[in-house]
Amino acid sequence: MLQSKLSSLAYEQILQNIVSFKLAPGTALQERSLAEQMNMSRTPVREALFRLTHEGWLQNSFRRNVMEVRPVSGRDVEELLNVRQLLETDGVKRIFENRANAPVGEALMDIIAGMRAKRVAPGAHAMEYMALDMKFHTALMYLDEQSRLGLFWKPLCLESIRLGIMVIHCHHCEKSMVADIHEAIARGILRRRKKEVRDALHYHNERIRLQSFRMLEGMAAAGSPGY
Repeated sequence: MLQSKLSSLAYEQILQNIVSFKLAPGTALQERSLAEQMNMSRTPVREALFRLTHEGWLQNSFRRNVMEVRPVSGRDVEELLNVRQLLETDGVKRIFENRANAPVGEALMDIIAGMRAKRVAPGAHAMEYMALDMKFHTALMYLDEQSRLGLFWKPLCLESIRLGIMVIHCHHCEKSMVADIHEAIARGILRRRKKEVRDALHYHNERIRLQSFRMLEGMAAAGSPGY
């Protein structure tokens, strides 16, 4: 039982560091040093690394007993954004069909207010900001968290948070503009203007796509192992 708890703790800590970009793509991870850092035996760390590798966060390194944070490719970005756009488009459709515009729109506006506050708060962390950003997009998908689609989206949500943090880290993200576009989407939902929502959502997704690929190009130009 204790072993299982330690393995889960190691998994959560390493995953948090990967998602928050503390462990950038290409970073080498060694079982022994991680165990020392976390003050636990190597077995739970080994189990955590195996699980993270199985989930696609890590990959084998050419060096013995070393894993690496898996690089982010253009294909990864394209697939992630395409899936997200499909879920959002379907979510918007169901919001209008179910006449859930008022509750969803108001919830989205509350999230936007939180994002604006985080943007100007001293010491606000990119992880906190992107967690709110993904809360907005998840609400827009109008998913039952326990449905197949809800469970399918959960790990992709973490990948989206990491991608957003990477973009912010590379200085290609204008947070005030993100909040403005989010607000245009939310107000379109509240006003029940479907075309307005679709246009704002399309514009937002294309900006995210452009910023993400600029980030990858910058990493490649800098010779980053994360590309």
